[in-house]
Amino acid sequence: RDEDLRVRGRVAEERSAVKHSWNMRISAGRARRWEFLTVDDFQLLVVCSLTKGVVMYDWRFSQIAGLSSVVGAAADLLDDKVYAVGRAAPSVVILERRATSDDLGRAVETCP
Repeated sequence: RDEDLRVRGRVAEERSAVKHSWNMRISAGRARRWEFLTVDDFQLLVVCSLTKGVVMYDWRFSQIAGLSSVVGAAADLLDDKVYAVGRAAPSVVILERRATSDDLGRAVETCP
């Protein structure tokens, strides 16, 4: 709720939250315990697993600031960057496209 207010200026409707939700899958084997830790500037999810030992995940998520009410977007000639212009902020946001893999090793595309 606080994030919605900060980013959008209002709280998202319940049906929007349900529409955009998904189950998170983490490859942790036979996990027995989970802990969330903050060490200096790092936020970590630490998993104790019977089959994989101790597994740590960097627990940061990319957020894009200034991309509200997009009115135009275009890719560069190499198709690895997307430039977007929003109505609410007087700025151009540059998103980089690259192939990455998720925690299960499947290829996914993200915009960091």
